[in-house]
Amino acid sequence: LPADQVWFNSPFHRDVFFDAMRSHLKRMPDQTLDGLVPLIEAKARVESPGIEWPAVTPSTRAFDADEPLHLVWAARWEHDKGPELLFDALRELRSKGVQFCASVLGESFRDTPACFAQAKDDFENEIVSWGFAERPAYLRTLLEADAFISTARHEFFGIAAVEAAAAGCVPIVPRALAYPQVLGDGGVYYEPGNVDSLVATVIELETWKTNGRLHAAQEKTRNAVQQFEWQRRAVDMDSQLETLAKKVN
Repeated sequence: LPADQVWFNSPFHRDVFFDAMRSHLKRMPDQTLDGLVPLIEAKARVESPGIEWPAVTPSTRAFDADEPLHLVWAARWEHDKGPELLFDALRELRSKGVQFCASVLGESFRDTPACFAQAKDDFENEIVSWGFAERPAYLRTLLEADAFISTARHEFFGIAAVEAAAAGCVPIVPRALAYPQVLGDGGVYYEPGNVDSLVATVIELETWKTNGRLHAAQEKTRNAVQQFEWQRRAVDMDSQLETLAKKVN
């Protein structure tokens, strides 16, 4: 309430916040706070975070159409990131005879879902990288991979998907959460939570790689997220903060 502006990562982030706020206030019948939401909405602004823009050259993104499709999944190893859907999709791809390799990256915690241990055994022949990766190794994996998969059920922006896209790694993401707003036509979408839809989308990208269309998709996805380069975002944020400071003073 005391803030002069309230910033959100994405329109989806903003809308979820206010929807939850309205729902919470409805459960307070003894309070007369009807004007609270419009008061904060009037100060709301979407200011997305930025990313470091990777140096991508033809040599760093060179690929062999005969090599298996390299998929990367990078997220916290927790249930809200939907790892079960990922591993179900990989099993289905293998049952269909689709050749792929996979890098499954992220930080694990005490209550890591059991599906990770099982998957490490199940996909020992397909795994390229597994577990937490330091920043240089992480970026190198994005530059080497063909596609990034998100199976998240909770995401207000999707910075991992944006970083992957900037590296030329085509993001395969659910048509939900913040992804359509953030990635636009730079994303390749599947139906949320639907393993058949995810599998079909991966197979489509495998076809793109085989027939030489994947490179164009990689360039398209890079162009779609250029707006999030820190050099651009910092200028925009600084300008907004300067304008706000002048109004306050």
